[in-house]
Amino acid sequence: MLNILENYYWRYNSASELVNMILMFTDTRATQLFSRQEFFFLSESMFQMVIGRELNIPEVRKFEMMLQWAKNKIQRNNRNNPWELHCIMNRLTRDLKLYKIPPQELIKVVLPTKTVSNERILETLLYQADTGMYRIQPSFLEECRNAEDVNYNQNR
Repeated sequence: MLNILENYYWRYNSASELVNMILMFTDTRATQLFSRQEFFFLSESMFQMVIGRELNIPEVRKFEMMLQWAKNKIQRNNRNNPWELHCIMNRLTRDLKLYKIPPQELIKVVLPTKTVSNERILETLLYQADTGMYRIQPSFLEECRNAEDVNYNQNR
Protein backbone atom coordinates (compact mmCIF):
# COMPACT_ATOMS: atom_id res chain seq x y z
CA MET A 1 0.00 0.00 0.00
CA LEU A 2 2.87 2.38 0.81
CA ASN A 3 4.45 1.74 -2.58
CA ILE A 4 1.20 2.52 -4.36
CA LEU A 5 0.63 5.68 -2.31
CA GLU A 6 4.15 6.88 -3.04
CA ASN A 7 3.05 8.16 -6.45
CA TYR A 8 0.29 10.26 -4.93
CA TYR A 9 1.85 11.15 -1.60
CA TRP A 10 3.11 14.58 -2.67
CA ARG A 11 0.10 15.55 -4.77
CA TYR A 12 -2.93 14.65 -2.72
CA ASN A 13 -3.75 15.49 0.87
CA SER A 14 -5.74 12.31 1.36
CA ALA A 15 -2.82 10.15 0.19
CA SER A 16 -0.50 12.01 2.53
CA GLU A 17 -2.88 11.49 5.43
CA LEU A 18 -3.22 7.80 4.63
CA VAL A 19 0.58 7.36 4.49
CA ASN A 20 0.89 9.10 7.85
CA MET A 21 -1.78 6.84 9.34
CA ILE A 22 0.03 3.75 8.05
CA LEU A 23 3.33 5.02 9.45
CA MET A 24 1.77 5.69 12.86
CA PHE A 25 0.29 2.19 12.78
CA THR A 26 3.72 0.67 12.08
CA ASP A 27 5.45 2.66 14.85
CA THR A 28 4.28 0.22 17.51
CA ARG A 29 4.23 -2.82 15.24
CA ALA A 30 7.69 -2.65 13.68
CA THR A 31 8.63 -6.13 14.88
CA GLN A 32 5.64 -7.63 13.11
CA LEU A 33 6.31 -5.60 9.96
CA PHE A 34 9.95 -6.67 9.74
CA SER A 35 9.08 -10.32 10.36
CA ARG A 36 7.12 -10.31 7.08
CA GLN A 37 8.74 -10.65 3.68
CA GLU A 38 6.62 -7.83 2.26
CA PHE A 39 8.87 -5.17 3.77
CA PHE A 40 11.55 -6.19 1.25
CA PHE A 41 9.35 -4.84 -1.53
CA LEU A 42 9.05 -1.32 -0.15
CA SER A 43 10.70 1.30 -2.32
CA GLU A 44 13.88 2.77 -0.86
CA SER A 45 12.20 6.07 -0.03
CA MET A 46 9.27 4.36 1.72
CA PHE A 47 11.61 1.99 3.56
CA GLN A 48 13.64 4.99 4.73
CA MET A 49 10.47 6.73 5.81
CA VAL A 50 9.46 3.72 7.93
CA ILE A 51 12.89 2.90 9.37
CA GLY A 52 13.67 6.53 10.15
CA ARG A 53 10.80 6.81 12.61
CA GLU A 54 10.90 6.27 16.37
CA LEU A 55 10.01 2.60 16.22
CA ASN A 56 9.63 0.30 19.21
CA ILE A 57 12.73 -1.68 18.29
CA PRO A 58 16.39 -1.35 19.28
CA GLU A 59 18.63 0.66 16.98
CA VAL A 60 20.77 -2.40 16.27
CA ARG A 61 17.64 -4.17 14.99
CA LYS A 62 17.03 -1.21 12.67
CA PHE A 63 20.55 -1.64 11.33
CA GLU A 64 19.96 -5.37 10.75
CA MET A 65 16.72 -4.60 8.89
CA MET A 66 18.52 -2.02 6.74
CA LEU A 67 21.19 -4.57 5.87
CA GLN A 68 18.63 -7.26 5.04
CA TRP A 69 16.59 -4.86 2.92
CA ALA A 70 19.68 -3.64 1.03
CA LYS A 71 20.96 -7.18 0.37
CA ASN A 72 17.52 -8.22 -0.84
CA LYS A 73 17.31 -5.22 -3.16
CA ILE A 74 20.68 -6.04 -4.70
CA GLN A 75 19.71 -9.70 -5.10
CA ARG A 76 16.37 -8.78 -6.72
CA ASN A 77 18.15 -6.49 -9.19
CA ASN A 78 20.76 -9.18 -10.00
CA ARG A 79 23.64 -6.85 -9.26
CA ASN A 80 26.88 -8.27 -7.95
CA ASN A 81 28.65 -4.96 -7.56
CA PRO A 82 30.18 -4.85 -4.05
CA TRP A 83 29.93 -1.05 -4.01
CA GLU A 84 26.17 -1.22 -4.49
CA LEU A 85 25.66 -2.50 -0.94
CA HIS A 86 28.01 0.12 0.42
CA CYS A 87 26.17 2.95 -1.41
CA ILE A 88 22.72 1.79 -0.32
CA MET A 89 23.83 1.37 3.28
CA ASN A 90 25.43 4.82 3.25
CA ARG A 91 22.07 6.29 2.33
CA LEU A 92 20.07 4.15 4.77
CA THR A 93 22.34 4.57 7.80
CA ARG A 94 22.60 8.35 7.50
CA ASP A 95 19.89 8.79 10.11
CA LEU A 96 20.79 5.72 12.17
CA LYS A 97 21.56 6.68 15.75
CA LEU A 98 24.70 4.61 16.23
CA TYR A 99 25.24 6.03 19.71
CA LYS A 100 22.12 4.14 20.85
CA ILE A 101 23.73 0.82 19.91
CA PRO A 102 25.70 -0.69 22.81
CA PRO A 103 29.46 -0.90 22.16
CA GLN A 104 29.46 -4.71 22.19
CA GLU A 105 26.85 -4.79 19.43
CA LEU A 106 28.65 -2.08 17.44
CA ILE A 107 31.75 -4.27 17.44
CA LYS A 108 30.07 -7.66 16.98
CA VAL A 109 27.13 -6.79 14.70
CA VAL A 110 27.80 -3.54 12.81
CA LEU A 111 31.59 -3.56 12.35
CA PRO A 112 31.91 -6.99 10.62
CA THR A 113 29.45 -5.97 7.89
CA LYS A 114 31.85 -3.24 6.71
CA THR A 115 28.84 -1.14 5.70
CA VAL A 116 29.53 1.62 8.24
CA SER A 117 32.96 3.19 8.17
CA ASN A 118 35.37 2.24 10.94
CA GLU A 119 35.87 5.95 11.57
CA ARG A 120 32.18 6.45 12.25
CA ILE A 121 32.10 3.45 14.58
CA LEU A 122 35.21 4.64 16.42
CA GLU A 123 33.74 8.15 16.75
CA THR A 124 30.58 6.61 18.18
CA LEU A 125 32.53 4.52 20.67
CA LEU A 126 34.50 7.56 21.76
CA TYR A 127 31.29 9.61 22.09
CA GLN A 128 29.76 6.86 24.19
CA ALA A 129 32.87 6.77 26.39
CA ASP A 130 32.99 10.56 26.77
CA THR A 131 29.33 10.85 27.72
CA GLY A 132 29.40 7.80 29.97
CA MET A 133 26.44 6.24 28.16
CA TYR A 134 28.06 2.81 28.32
CA ARG A 135 31.05 1.43 30.09
CA ILE A 136 33.43 0.75 27.25
CA GLN A 137 36.10 -1.83 27.87
CA PRO A 138 39.50 -1.01 26.36
CA SER A 139 39.38 -4.28 24.42
CA PHE A 140 36.41 -2.96 22.37
CA LEU A 141 38.32 0.14 21.29
CA GLU A 142 41.36 -1.98 20.50
CA GLU A 143 39.25 -4.33 18.33
CA CYS A 144 37.90 -1.36 16.41
CA ARG A 145 41.36 0.15 15.93
CA ASN A 146 42.75 -3.19 14.75
CA ALA A 147 39.94 -3.51 12.22
CA GLU A 148 40.68 0.01 10.99
CA ASP A 149 44.40 -0.87 10.62
CA VAL A 150 43.54 -4.00 8.66
CA ASN A 151 41.28 -2.03 6.30
CA TYR A 152 43.96 0.64 5.87
CA ASN A 153 46.59 -1.97 5.00
CA GLN A 154 44.22 -3.74 2.58
CA ASN A 155 43.51 -0.48 0.73
CA ARG A 156 47.18 0.34 0.26
